[in-house]
Amino acid sequence: MADLERDLTKSQLFLDDTWIDEQSMLSRIWHQPSLYPEPVLRPEMPWEGTNLAFYGTVFKIGDAWRMYYTTASPDFPASMCVADSTDGFHWTRPELGMHEFRGSKKNNIVITHCRCVSVYYDPNDEDYPFRTMVHRGPSKTGHAVYGMYEAVSKDGYHWTELDVVVPYPPAEHIHEFKAGREGTRALAGTDVYYLWAQKVKGEFVVTYKEDQSPARRCVGMSRGANFAAFSDTRIILRSDLLDPPDVQYHGMVGFPYGDMYLGLAERWFGAPTHFEIMLVWSHDLDTWHMPPRREAFIGPTFPWNAGWTTCSTAGPLQDGNQLRIYFGGRSGSHIHVKKGPHKIGNIGLAEITVDRFASISAGYMDGRLITKSMKWPGGDLKLNASTTREFDADPRLGGGEMTIEVWNGEGRPIEGFSGAQRASFAGNHPSRGDTDAATVRWPQERSMAELANREIRLVFHMRDAHLYSFRSSAKE
Repeated sequence: MADLERDLTKSQLFLDDTWIDEQSMLSRIWHQPSLYPEPVLRPEMPWEGTNLAFYGTVFKIGDAWRMYYTTASPDFPASMCVADSTDGFHWTRPELGMHEFRGSKKNNIVITHCRCVSVYYDPNDEDYPFRTMVHRGPSKTGHAVYGMYEAVSKDGYHWTELDVVVPYPPAEHIHEFKAGREGTRALAGTDVYYLWAQKVKGEFVVTYKEDQSPARRCVGMSRGANFAAFSDTRIILRSDLLDPPDVQYHGMVGFPYGDMYLGLAERWFGAPTHFEIMLVWSHDLDTWHMPPRREAFIGPTFPWNAGWTTCSTAGPLQDGNQLRIYFGGRSGSHIHVKKGPHKIGNIGLAEITVDRFASISAGYMDGRLITKSMKWPGGDLKLNASTTREFDADPRLGGGEMTIEVWNGEGRPIEGFSGAQRASFAGNHPSRGDTDAATVRWPQERSMAELANREIRLVFHMRDAHLYSFRSSAKE
């Protein structure tokens, strides 16, 4: 029987040893996206102040791009604004005429008194495709309860706030909020929260910062069928002994990816104080894993993101074979240090090739990887791989080698797919060994479709090559 029951028609990544039964002369290498040197959106309007706070969300809706972000003007309450784009690089602010600023409604403000912004979007919801949570407090807005309120919209511009508090479920690690109505538990027990941009198994998901103590922040998660019934609250991410002692986890953007879940976790360093983003993952939504080497996925790179980085709650958006990751970058730190210039907040863009978060890599020595047993669903084998020694080399230079065998579940070679009949990765497609979706064929154009419903193992022989993911084309 197969060791793992997974949806093989979705990308199977190598972030951990889930699929690895045996390996030799190989290493796992973690990869970071490339950051565009200039922000894609800067604070340019009076109501934006100097800080675009990207606790926010970017969607691609049809051929258009939509961005939600918050402002931080010193003489105007933090507000949720919207921007539009035709290409994801150049953004415009529509004049919506809904909220007044200094005597004029010519602005792109959609909700006022709104700090953390995360928008859920479901194009199949005929009533309200757009939903968000609005952070409210009785001292400024007159609401009876300090907490999070649901807001809905048909078009993403005109929002209606519902008079329903989004509650915390009972849980020992969540403190009581006594502002407003005595004893109220509300998701606004934190000032950092992320509503996932899509449901998971029919439920809304929220990840949030849990202040267990001033020096020990961590990440919690709640799930619910609707905004008034979040449950199954738990802590999913906290610092451990592999982290420096001054590291805390301040929040996490999460999203389904391939056959698993990925997270972009905010690591807060106390000295020198700054935020960076680290990639984390889960196979079941309950247990989350961090890489053994705690390197930044997106870290301080330019002066404009030297102090603080937060990511779009929609996660990466695919454009061709690239994943776009929109993130907020601030020049200053989380702590309000009085010396130095006032911090500036911009919105930037990073890109990484599809599936290329981590690779199983071979150098000049011949390496081999044998997967655990799996039940092949049919279809061709699709690989995301490269046969160049250097990651940034021209793929036409090639130089490396990758061949693939198929064994049965007990580890015996399958005739026609192994030994002298193994498949060669480099040379069977135009890009010469560097692609995000190569179809692998064996001699005489044989396909793994012949092995549908059989227990198999994949065996990769590699030199100067890198393997990022594999999947079946059965549902294409």
